[in-house]
Amino acid sequence: MASTTARWLPVAAVTAMADLEVISREFGRLTKLKTPDGAWYLRENPLARTSWRGSGEEYKKKRRIAHSRAAFRRLMSPVELDGVMLPAPVDRVDPTGLLRFLVALAFSSARRLAAMRQLVWGNILLTESAIRQRLILCADPHVPEWAPYFAEQGAIWWPAQTDKGGV
Repeated sequence: MASTTARWLPVAAVTAMADLEVISREFGRLTKLKTPDGAWYLRENPLARTSWRGSGEEYKKKRRIAHSRAAFRRLMSPVELDGVMLPAPVDRVDPTGLLRFLVALAFSSARRLAAMRQLVWGNILLTESAIRQRLILCADPHVPEWAPYFAEQGAIWWPAQTDKGGV
């Protein structure tokens, strides 16, 4: 039989455990409430005797480790081995330079690769007027005045539907 630790549980099982914990808390809340006629909604929590494995910490989603600037430099810089300069790791993996571009974009924008794959050419803003049109959508009325500062290098408009947080 497989181990029952969270790292071996499929996503559906972890989600089900989290849902059961929420339901158990709600049942616990209902044991403290009465109906308008004075009867208890629940006499006891039916899930109170359920033993949850561990404290629940192992079921919580693990946060990704934020990569440091040093790790980024190690990926992007040439490597010296026995006095011989070798290409950077990203260039050895993909000599075309596309991986270098994606790693640099991911590091500097803090966006997921999935969000980058969903970009379309219309999201790349190269003119001041295109940048100004997108900045008008922001809540701050002074933001469109920033367009000249972005126009020199261009900008990327990250649509909410490509963003995990929807922001």
